[in-house]
Formats: sequence, C-alpha cells, structure tokens
Amino acid sequence: MSNHNYVAIVLISSTSDSPGYQTLYDETTLIVQANSIEEAKSKAIQYGKSCEGSYTSVDGFLIVKKFVNVEDVNDVLEDLGGDITAINARFFHDLDAYQNFRTMLHSET
Repeated sequence: MSNHNYVAIVLISSTSDSPGYQTLYDETTLIVQANSIEEAKSKAIQYGKSCEGSYTSVDGFLIVKKFVNVEDVNDVLEDLGGDITAINARFFHDLDAYQNFRTMLHSET
C-alpha cells in the first residue's frame, strides 16, 4: 500500500496558574502521509501528544499545553503540487452561526 495524504485537525489546550488566564485552544490543521485513515489518525494523535508540555512564562506563571483530541481526519481535497492546494473545507447550513463563530475567533486574536 502506498502513502496517501490526509488532513487532520488536532486540538491542543493551554492553561495557566496566572490569575484571570482563560484556557486557550489551538486548532491545528496537518497534512499527514499515511497508508490508511487509521494510520493518519494515529500519527495525528502522536503529533498532538508531542505538543504537550509545560514552561514558565516571562511573567513567572506556569503554562501547560495538553493534547485534547483529533477532531477530524479526511482525505485531502486535491493533489498537493500546484501553487494553491485546497486541503480542508467546512460545510454548514447556518451562515449566521458560522459568521458569529468567525467573529468570535477574530476578536480573541
């Protein structure tokens, strides 16, 4: 069996003992080469776990990063090789809810 490209979405959380710190979530989209979707998910889990750890911020507070989940694994939408490659797409019915979600995301950055 030959390697195939998959898209995996991995969720990581960052917490801190800093007063008022809100948990921060990182949704990372990966291109994973694997022989099957199961292998791609396994590799995505390994990636997520490799992101785990802790460090002290410049302010002296502990930051802890934890793997939360592999949210999704799918085939890439098209071959990787051109100047532009679509790797992931979201489908939804409620445009207002989507726009509210996007607005909320952009207000947090």
